[in-house]
Amino acid sequence: MTTRIAPLFLICLSLLFSSCEKFTPENFAKVQTNQTEEEVRKLLGPPTSMSSGSFLVFNGTIYKYEKGNKKATLVFNDGKLVFKQGEL
Repeated sequence: MTTRIAPLFLICLSLLFSSCEKFTPENFAKVQTNQTEEEVRKLLGPPTSMSSGSFLVFNGTIYKYEKGNKKATLVFNDGKLVFKQGEL
């Protein structure tokens, strides 16, 4: 009985995780200038990496997303999106 349940469980688990993928071209297109970091994370999920710093009038954070051959960079100044670039 458990030999029948195990493959079914693995299939359900993989479907669950594949449907949770947020870093998609469709979601990236929804990201707009002036959105907050929180709004962007709700659309794309947490970034692969991020860095923060201040320089003159720039007080910002850079998000980098990478998944396979999909890549994106988003720049926030004072918590608002000011630039996005991606190859999805």
